[in-house]
Amino acid sequence: MPALPKDWPAVVFTHLVAVACTGVAGWFVHTQAAAALPMVDEWQLVADWLRTDSPAGWILAHHNEHRYPAAKAVWAAALTASGGFRVGQYITVGLLTSAAVLLLWTARGLRGYARPTDAILPALLLHLGHSYNLLMSYQLGFALFVYGAAGWVWAAGRLGRGGGWGWAALAGVYGSLVVVSGGFGLVFTPPLVGWALLSWHRRVNTHRRAALILSVLVWVGYSGWIALTLPASAPQPDRTPDSVIAGSVGFLSVGLGPQSAPRWVCGGVALAFVATACVCLLRDRKWDAGRTAVAAVLVGGLLVAAATGYARGHGVAGRFVTPSAVGLAACWLALAGSSFRLPAWVGWVLGPVAAGWLCWANVESGLREGYYTRVVMTDFTRDLHAGLPPVFLAGRYGGSVPVFGGDGTAEHVRVYRRYGFGPFAAVPDDPRFAVVPASGVSVPFVYECPSEEYARSPRAVRLPDPDRAVIGLRMRVDCRVPAGWQRVSLHWRDAAGKEQSAWAYPPWVTGVLHLTFPLPDRPTDLKLVADGVVQPFTVDAVEWMVPD
Repeated sequence: MPALPKDWPAVVFTHLVAVACTGVAGWFVHTQAAAALPMVDEWQLVADWLRTDSPAGWILAHHNEHRYPAAKAVWAAALTASGGFRVGQYITVGLLTSAAVLLLWTARGLRGYARPTDAILPALLLHLGHSYNLLMSYQLGFALFVYGAAGWVWAAGRLGRGGGWGWAALAGVYGSLVVVSGGFGLVFTPPLVGWALLSWHRRVNTHRRAALILSVLVWVGYSGWIALTLPASAPQPDRTPDSVIAGSVGFLSVGLGPQSAPRWVCGGVALAFVATACVCLLRDRKWDAGRTAVAAVLVGGLLVAAATGYARGHGVAGRFVTPSAVGLAACWLALAGSSFRLPAWVGWVLGPVAAGWLCWANVESGLREGYYTRVVMTDFTRDLHAGLPPVFLAGRYGGSVPVFGGDGTAEHVRVYRRYGFGPFAAVPDDPRFAVVPASGVSVPFVYECPSEEYARSPRAVRLPDPDRAVIGLRMRVDCRVPAGWQRVSLHWRDAAGKEQSAWAYPPWVTGVLHLTFPLPDRPTDLKLVADGVVQPFTVDAVEWMVPD
C-alpha cells in the first residue's frame, strides 16, 4: 500500500473547503435562482436566439462590445437540452469548482506541497459575492474565462516540470478558452502569446514547439479578427486619470466581494496583495514555464483591471467579482511559488480564518440579492400563469433588477410566446386600448426620499377617478439616480367598495420607463404610493388606458 504524502492533511482540508463552498453555491442556485425565466441580458439574448435564421451568426455576434462564442454555444446547448435556465447556473458552479481545484493543484505543484492557506482559492472563486453571476445562467461565460485561466496556468505548470507536447497542446486549448471570452480574452492575449513564445524559445522538442506556435497563431488570429470587427464605440465614460485609477483598483478589489468590506479597505488589500506578488516574482530566479505562466496571468489580470477602468469607468459592479478573482488568484500563486514560507501552525490558523472571513463577509449581500431575485421572479411567474398580458408584464417588471428590459420587455414576451418558449406559450394577446391623459393631475411631480423616516412613510398622491371605463393606468417615470429595489403601488376601491392594489418597479438605473397598472372598469379613490423608495424619481405623465 503506497504511503500517504506528508502534506495529506492540507490536501484533504483544502479540497474539503472546495466541496463545502460548492455545496453552498449549489444550494444558493437551487433555492434562489429562477429556473424558467431569463435574467437581465438574457431577455434580449433569448429573443435574438429564437428569431435567428443563422445559429452560427448568433453565436459569433456581438453582445454589447464583446463576443462570447464559446459561452453562447454552451449556453444555447444547455437551454436546448434542459428547456430551462438552471442548468446554466449549475454549469457555472461546476466550472468555478473545477477552476478552484485546478488552482489548488497548481499551487501545490509550484511549491512542491500543499498548505492549508491554499483554502483561500476555493473561497475566492465560490463565495456568495458571486451571486449576480450565479443567478444568471448566461454568466457561465465569465466562469468559462476563469476556468480557462485556471486550466491554462495548471497545464503550463506541468509543462514547466518536464511535461511533453500533450501538456503544451492542453495549455493551448485552455488558453484558447480564455481568448474567446469577450473583452477579457482580448486583453489577456498579449501575455499568453508572450508566454508561448518564451516557452517555444526554450523548448527544443519539435512537437512541443509545434503545439505552442499553433496556439500563438490561433490566439493572434482570433484577437486580430475581433479587433478589426469591433462595433461603433458607445458613449465614453469619464477617462480622467483619477477615474481610471479608481475604476482599475475597484476591479482588482471587487473579487473579494462587492460589499465584503469598505471599498477603500478592499482596494488597499488588493494593492498590497498585487505588490507582494510582484516582489515575489521579481525576486524568483527560477523562471520556468510554470512561474512564467503565473506572471502572465497576473499581468493579464492587471491589464483587464486597467482596461475596465478605462473602458467602463467603474470596477465595482457585482458581475465583475468573478473575473476579478483571476488576478487575485494569480497573486496567491505567485506567493505559493516564492521562497516565502510561514510556520506550519500559522498556516493552519491563517488558512481557515482567511477562507472563513471571505465566505462569511459575502453571505449577507449574496443572500439579499438572492432573496430579491427570488421574490421578483416568483411574482413574475405567478402573473405569467395568471394570464397578465405582455404590456402589463412589462409595465410591472420592466424596471426591476432581474428583468431590466424596460418597455422592451413586452416585445420580448411576445417573441417568446410566438415561438412557444417555456411558460410564455400561454400568454394572452395584449388588449386593444388607447391612452388618454388623466385630467386633474399636475405633472411632473417628484417622489423624494431625503431620509430613512420619509422612506418608511412615503407620500401618497391622490388621483382623480376616471370619467370613463378603463382597463389600466399608465405612468411615465424618469429616474435620475440608480434606484435599486423599490416599488410604486397604486391603491383603489372596486365597484363593491373593497380596497385593491397593484404595484410596479421604477427603473433600476437612470432612464425613462412606462409603468402600467391593470384596473377594473370604474375604480374610485385612487392613490399612488411609493413603497420603500430609496432614490427620487419624477412622474412625467399619468394616462388612462381605455378600451379601443
